[in-house]
Amino acid sequence: MFYIDKEEVMLLRFSVLSRSKAKAFTFKQNIDDCAIISISDVNSPENHFCSNPHIKGICYLRFDDVEFGDVNCISQSDASKIVQFVNAMKNQVDLFVVHCEAGVSRSAGVCAAIMTMLDKDDMEIFNNEHFCPNISCYKAVLTAAGKELDEKEIHRKEKHNIQLWCKANDIEPQFPWRDEDEEVLNFEPEIE
Repeated sequence: MFYIDKEEVMLLRFSVLSRSKAKAFTFKQNIDDCAIISISDVNSPENHFCSNPHIKGICYLRFDDVEFGDVNCISQSDASKIVQFVNAMKNQVDLFVVHCEAGVSRSAGVCAAIMTMLDKDDMEIFNNEHFCPNISCYKAVLTAAGKELDEKEIHRKEKHNIQLWCKANDIEPQFPWRDEDEEVLNFEPEIE
């Protein structure tokens, strides 16, 4: 049986960055020991990082910012690779850096799932109006980690985050789903 030292895991920190900010981060000399999860678009080149003794490992992945069922979405293989990497690194590092192209959606979804996987509060991600977590990434990583998915709770977190993001960007929220408590669907299709 594998034992997780809760005290050690609780000291972990997380950072969600864009591709360029993640690369710039690696040039800093006085960073904490960290592990990087590097997510690139399928048709983009892999991100290259400065050699730094504080970077204990890098997990390179390629998938697009799309939902389940779309071409090039996160696969179970990608999600399993993330879980294996996190499990291998969690007692060796103080910081997990997760990046994608913009540092908004895929990296936020993956980071929130890692936080949940390690018994941390993922609401740091969902309460941040600068993030819009890709829920397919979130669910895939949680599933690969063996976590039970509470669809109602995930839906609540996603809706809360979208409301924050829309308010911060001065956009009227439109939800492409129906809440059980609502009588109408808050989604207006585009009119051509």
